[in-house]
Amino acid sequence: MWHACPPQIGGDECDGRAIWTLERRPSAEEWDRLTTDGTELNEAWKNQVDVIAGYLKQLKNAGVPVLWRPYHEMNGVWFCWCDKKGKDGFRKPWLMMYDRFVNHHGLDNLIWVWNTDAPRDRPNDEAFAYEEFWPGHEYVDGLAADVYHEDWKQSHHDDLARLARGKPIALGEVGTPPSPETLASPPRWAWFMPWGNLVLWGKGPERHHSYDNEHMSSSRLQVLVPPGLDARLRKAAQRRGVSKGEWVRRALIDSNIPMYVAGRDHPLRDPPRRFLVRVQGGELEGCTSTEVLQEILYRYVGLRRPLD
Repeated sequence: MWHACPPQIGGDECDGRAIWTLERRPSAEEWDRLTTDGTELNEAWKNQVDVIAGYLKQLKNAGVPVLWRPYHEMNGVWFCWCDKKGKDGFRKPWLMMYDRFVNHHGLDNLIWVWNTDAPRDRPNDEAFAYEEFWPGHEYVDGLAADVYHEDWKQSHHDDLARLARGKPIALGEVGTPPSPETLASPPRWAWFMPWGNLVLWGKGPERHHSYDNEHMSSSRLQVLVPPGLDARLRKAAQRRGVSKGEWVRRALIDSNIPMYVAGRDHPLRDPPRRFLVRVQGGELEGCTSTEVLQEILYRYVGLRRPLD
């Protein structure tokens, strides 16, 4: 995921509060300048995304495929890219980025994840129908929805699956993790990702204990690499000489894993320890991301704790 600063601020360094733009979303005139090639605002956007492309190129050169999830929750009302419906709306910056990264920068290691928010009708917290922001089947490799308030609905799954037409779908972000029954009842969810400490909301801790770790670390991860996903993932794997059998044994080490293991006593400490033992023993291959390392550094520097 890339939490982008509004491009009119300049660069990719801004006060974190600046990304929340419920009352300051771009006007129609600003949106037109942003999405018109060659304008000052459009050039500022290019400079911004080119910086990110540089980091993604490092991963490409290392043979690392990336689940690339930019401009998430676009059907909401809180980010500068939100609530822009129709062919001249959100579709434009998505296609701009796709063209810039794929054709201009030659980034063929990206798996493009189009990540919405679960539709709802709450004043100043609305999330509109998925299809009003759909960029097109050929520009998306996987689809996701964020569900934070345990208001799970079958339509969250079914409407996304209908747009996906066979491509993977996922729960991009959740607060309290879904129950095993929620994951099993619509069987197409490929993965879910709790958002940091929000994993402890509500029934989160007991649900972690209820998961079948073996099932989640094997059959669920296999769904991330379906045979018909996209040639880009297969090319990235071939470039590294990695077989599909090796791919399904690879697991993401999120920031919660080392923090639970190194932190104070906690009911969730044992599962991450068992997971790392499996990685250390070669049963699973662990991988992580710069975003995870950044989050850990930010947390430990804020606490003034040593990293060793």
